[in-house]
Parts: sequence; structure tokens; C-alpha cells
Amino acid sequence: MSRGRPLRRGSTLVAGVIGGLSGGLWLASFLAMRRARTTVDPRVKRPSAALLSDGPFRISRNPMYVALVGLLVTQAVARRNPLAGLLAGLVWLILDRVQIPYEEAHLADQFGSDYEAYRQTRPRWLGPVR
Repeated sequence: MSRGRPLRRGSTLVAGVIGGLSGGLWLASFLAMRRARTTVDPRVKRPSAALLSDGPFRISRNPMYVALVGLLVTQAVARRNPLAGLLAGLVWLILDRVQIPYEEAHLADQFGSDYEAYRQTRPRWLGPVR
């Protein structure tokens, strides 16, 4: 397996920005969930203690997943490795099609119309609400 091309100043700088933003988003999301005393466990085996809609949850319904994919993209950019980029895309696809729908169904069951109202105003990832 290729390790990518040699590191370059430009790709390292771009990767540093993406990585810094992604790491900060992950940490802010983790701390918000801990403050709310809700689970960060994506397997959702117990009820969530709270429906979070502030902090990083203002910009995305899944800021920890945005951060995770961002960190994978960071590696792809830093190493200029297309295979690492494909891995980031594959992780995104699995999260978007498998994990997030499972969690959304759980939150809809638990929080009902409050979750639906939240879902209508926040994007699943980043960008426009879908």
C-alpha cells in the first residue's frame, strides 16, 4: 500500500487547518455531551439524557462525525494520498447510510416532536438542511 507522496508545505498547511478545526469541533462536541451528562457511545444502548441543540450542535446534528471525517481528510491531504481520501469517503458513506439513521430513529423515538423540530433546522453534516 502506498504511503502517499512526500509531505509538502502547502498540503501540510491545509491539513493543519482542517485538522485543527476538526479536532476543535470534536473536543467541543465531546465536552458539550459530557456537560449534558449524555452518552457519547454511538451504539445508543441507553436513553440519551438530553437533546443537544447548542454549541457545536447548532451547526450540525452530528458534529463528532463531521470531526471524525475531517480528521481522516486531514491525513489524506497531508500525505496527498488518494487512497486515504477514498477511506474518508467510505467512512462518511457508512456513517451517513448506516450509523446516523440508527441514531436518528432512536432520538425520534425518545424526543418525538422536539427532535423533529431540531432535525428540520440543522443539517445532518454541514451546509443546508436536508
